[in-house]
Amino acid sequence: RVSRGSDLPKLLRDSLAGYSKDEYYVVLYFKPSALYCFSKARNVVVQQGFELGTDVITEDAVLDFSPPDK
Repeated sequence: RVSRGSDLPKLLRDSLAGYSKDEYYVVLYFKPSALYCFSKARNVVVQQGFELGTDVITEDAVLDFSPPDK
């Protein structure tokens, strides 16, 4: 979770630096209330040359990116 006051562009640039834009693409899931952050993140991803996918999620959605149970 990133707050409005954080340095989202730098955090995202630093995170993307370890990935090849030829092998990976970025998907941004965002809540309508986070449009401000989404716009900043989208700009960074595009400037870094990555393909971008997006999806709006509901305000009460909780995403779980942990590995599946075996």
